Amino acid sequence: MIEWILRNKIRAFLYVFGPLILAWAFSIKYSIRINLSDSLPYKLFILDKGNQEVKKGKLIAFVAPGNGVYEGDFCKYVIGMPGDVVSYVGYDVYVGYKHIGKAKKVGKKGNKLERGPEGIIPEGHYFVYSKKEDSFDSRYRNIGYVKDSNIIGTVYPIF
Repeated sequence: MIEWILRNKIRAFLYVFGPLILAWAFSIKYSIRINLSDSLPYKLFILDKGNQEVKKGKLIAFVAPGNGVYEGDFCKYVIGMPGDVVSYVGYDVYVGYKHIGKAKKVGKKGNKLERGPEGIIPEGHYFVYSKKEDSFDSRYRNIGYVKDSNIIGTVYPIF
């Protein structure tokens, strides 16, 4: 065995380290994400970190730094693109003049929630959302519009 290894150094290296290199390369581009909240109907996702192209109706993963409620990755649907108009009538939320739901005044933990930004969504920013009433998303100031620089990648639900 030692003789074979010495004669076939490259092959031996690939047999031993090849699977580790492939696993490492896969983890750079993809990862598995688990949703512990009830904001989406899915619990298990594949995150494609190499695909940061944002399209309306697609799921993205992003970081919402310093939101004061939850630290970590978020996964939401993109429903507002640059140039779309966001408006509120009381706590009813409209994106592109289409009613998408309501914003709440108080969160699940009793924390006060303030409405998110209004007006034209600026270039390089997106309005993200989930249909669940308790979803913490762009309807609230603590999340607001998601910047290009905070997008981790595109998300694909498994189940």
